[in-house]
Amino acid sequence: MDSTAKLVTEVCHYIYTHGEYPPRGTLSSEGKDLGKALTRFRSGETKLTKEQIEILGEADLFLSRTEKNVREIEAYYNMHGCLPLGEENARLVEVMGNYKDGKVPITSAQYQRLEVIGVFLNNTERMIRAIEAYCEKYHKAPSRGKKSPEGYDMGSALIGYRSGKRQLTLD
Repeated sequence: MDSTAKLVTEVCHYIYTHGEYPPRGTLSSEGKDLGKALTRFRSGETKLTKEQIEILGEADLFLSRTEKNVREIEAYYNMHGCLPLGEENARLVEVMGNYKDGKVPITSAQYQRLEVIGVFLNNTERMIRAIEAYCEKYHKAPSRGKKSPEGYDMGSALIGYRSGKRQLTLD
């Protein structure tokens, strides 16, 4: 494998591992700057084979697909006030699980955007957020039958927390 092929491979590996392009100063196994190499690939300064161009194109599609998914999750949240749930949203539920479990890398900016809407929270933390939002809006605690945006009974959950039947962490 020639040095250009090795650089293409390492750039793609970095993209798939970290969910973003390698910044300047990120060194390859041979000590070459992956960020500069990517710039040279794109500018045409380094000549690439048709196969190498296709490989880098697939890495670009990977990043584009991830951003599209993040935007779709955000749009769903903004429209419905909750995260996607159920069979009708199975694809987005799976995508969120992959991000939460670290199976698919995302950039730190994407992580922060998803963190704001609660993708990385567990069910209890999401319920607490829903109860807090209800209290803030109506200036009282939710009674039984008042549903969270995700469809869970906030009043029953609150009774469970107060009685100790549902456990809360110190956080």
